Amino acid sequence: MLPERKFSEILTNSKLDKKTANILVEGESDQTILREFFNGTALRHKLYPASRVSFDLFDANVLGGNKGRLYAASTFLSAIQARRIVCVIDRDGDAFHKHIYNSCGVITDLSCVEIYPLDISQAANFIRKALNDGFDESDLMHILSIAREISVLRWMREEVIPSVKMADYDKSLTLEKKRLSLNVQHWIGRSKSRGGTQEEWKKLEDSFTSLRSTLSGDPRDAVNIHILDEIFRYWFKSVFETKLHEGWIEQLLRGFAEFDLLKNYKFFESLLSHCEGHIE
Repeated sequence: MLPERKFSEILTNSKLDKKTANILVEGESDQTILREFFNGTALRHKLYPASRVSFDLFDANVLGGNKGRLYAASTFLSAIQARRIVCVIDRDGDAFHKHIYNSCGVITDLSCVEIYPLDISQAANFIRKALNDGFDESDLMHILSIAREISVLRWMREEVIPSVKMADYDKSLTLEKKRLSLNVQHWIGRSKSRGGTQEEWKKLEDSFTSLRSTLSGDPRDAVNIHILDEIFRYWFKSVFETKLHEGWIEQLLRGFAEFDLLKNYKFFESLLSHCEGHIE
């Protein structure tokens, strides 16, 4: 377990040491992946997961969670025009929310830091060899697409009916010839008993139905990593009767994280440029 650091100490260090970038991230998986990238560069750096930082200079719990703490930290840092200290924040479902970004918050262009090591070809090849089965890239893209639909609907629910959590989605999934389908009407119908008005649920269903047909391109741009892990485990258990442990996909992706892969993403290029710009 990493020792806890006071935010005030990190800020003081950033003022005293003008040749080191201080980077705050949401969790320890993010720290592992970003360490792989920054260790391949010439930049002197220190990485701090928000879960191991005591935020002692401001109220860091307005939005809740490690992501909320980093939003608060980046707002504080931007207001005092801090240098050599930056917060890396997962975009997640922010396309469906109204957060204000600032000069000390760097937002991922895919859904989260943890998704960047997911190279479709590499991952499909690894799974195919592990299963000794005809698993291919189309199977992986299908799983990602289902995880994206679930992620997006959940994020939209937070905007439309923030006080109500949806029912578990697994009872609204069907499997045919190794392909999953999500019955949105069934899922929403099962969720109505948890609260909210009929008008709110109809608005959510109509909004998602309109958006669903436009979901295309790289599904990694809007998938919750934990939902992806759940869908993988559900799919493996249903298709191959193989039980994977919770957090399997996150562990796999941490193992895939290498500088030569990560350096090809514009996000990492921009993050490095941002950090280097503050070094004296």
